Amino acid sequence: MTDGATGDRLFGAVAFALVGVEVAEPPASEPTPEAIVEWLALQGWSTGRLAAHRLDCRDGGVPWPHPVPLGWLPAGSAARFHSLLVAVQDAAGVRGLIATTTPAERHIGPAERRLLDDVPPHHGNG
Repeated sequence: MTDGATGDRLFGAVAFALVGVEVAEPPASEPTPEAIVEWLALQGWSTGRLAAHRLDCRDGGVPWPHPVPLGWLPAGSAARFHSLLVAVQDAAGVRGLIATTTPAERHIGPAERRLLDDVPPHHGNG
């Protein structure tokens, strides 16, 4: 991390939370969601790669967004960091729930089959 202003630290912390590795920060840039998404793309982290990384983390049981190391954020900047992280996730299209299971076919057992076959006489099967 650089020893720059709070904005620089937020930029790097948000980038780390999304990709899990330290990313070279721009020399001087306001940490806006669009600027961070653009900068990550220039560093090889396109929105498609971010989405794939998110799925890889989910499948591997790794927390995502990645926890930011202690000391990377100045005191009192946690709320700003979190709101910026959420805004960047929105801008990159990698926010929200993703399916963790796939629906399976339902197999009816013998007890359920008997209940389904037991219809009243007026139902037309009698």
